[in-house]
Amino acid sequence: MLSMRWLILAAAVTLVLSGCMNRPSAAEEIYQILENTVKDEKEFQDQQEPMTEMETKEKKIFDEIMGLGVKQYDQITDLADKALENLKNRRTRLLKEQRSMDESRQNFETVKEKVDRLTDKDAKKKAAQLISLMEKRYEAHESLYKDYSLGLNLDEQLYNLLKNKDVTLEDLEEQINKINDIYKKIYADNDYFNQKTDEYNTAKLQFYKIAGININQ
Repeated sequence: MLSMRWLILAAAVTLVLSGCMNRPSAAEEIYQILENTVKDEKEFQDQQEPMTEMETKEKKIFDEIMGLGVKQYDQITDLADKALENLKNRRTRLLKEQRSMDESRQNFETVKEKVDRLTDKDAKKKAAQLISLMEKRYEAHESLYKDYSLGLNLDEQLYNLLKNKDVTLEDLEEQINKINDIYKKIYADNDYFNQKTDEYNTAKLQFYKIAGININQ
């Protein structure tokens, strides 16, 4: 019952590496890991537009249900079933997003062992900041995922209530209030996740500059 977009990691396009052609430097290895992390999140990225479309579709269904009278039970049931099917698809895409983020997180962990090999103090400091920002970003997405999953569960309960002829107005109002509360939290989670994504993308480019990695975008 909402529409939102989650920011994604920014990818560099062309890399001009400074240094010799032998073993990659620590900075170059970190670069490869960071850019592979962007690739790991492609599945996450691919879900954003379809998810937004499904959220918009479901809101329209909900608004249509709310515009019907209690005597139009058959229409309400049909629309509730459509909403439940839409919810099922949203849940499938959410799981794909989470798997993508889990893979990204697992691969990003390998950055830590490379940071100790950095000889430039400023580069090492910026790399440490990168790690901190990315860890906060992963934690933010974990909270977002959990709250969004709860929101889907509450939505599902609402549509099943709407299919119940004996449901009371009080029960519906109570459920809708629960949904409104969780989506307020989801919006806050989403804003924080996007904030950390922006901060990380900025810090990543700063690290590349300090480490002498030239990026042509």
